[in-house]
Amino acid sequence: MKTDVRSEDYRGWTITLRPTDEYCARFAMTLTDPDGGEKHFAAAGDTEARALERGREVVDMEMDHFQ
Repeated sequence: MKTDVRSEDYRGWTITLRPTDEYCARFAMTLTDPDGGEKHFAAAGDTEARALERGREVVDMEMDHFQ
């Protein structure tokens, strides 16, 4: 498992992943919206790829809901 924090920009949001051992997940996630608001997820996924995919899904839902 990677031990470093990874960030990715997606549709104006920042998806930040960090390693964790919470709730059987290997990655936790913080989503930061364009205004600086944050949403925290203790269990984002078992793999880095799945956690990033989940982050993109949440951003897509947020943007679709509020537009």
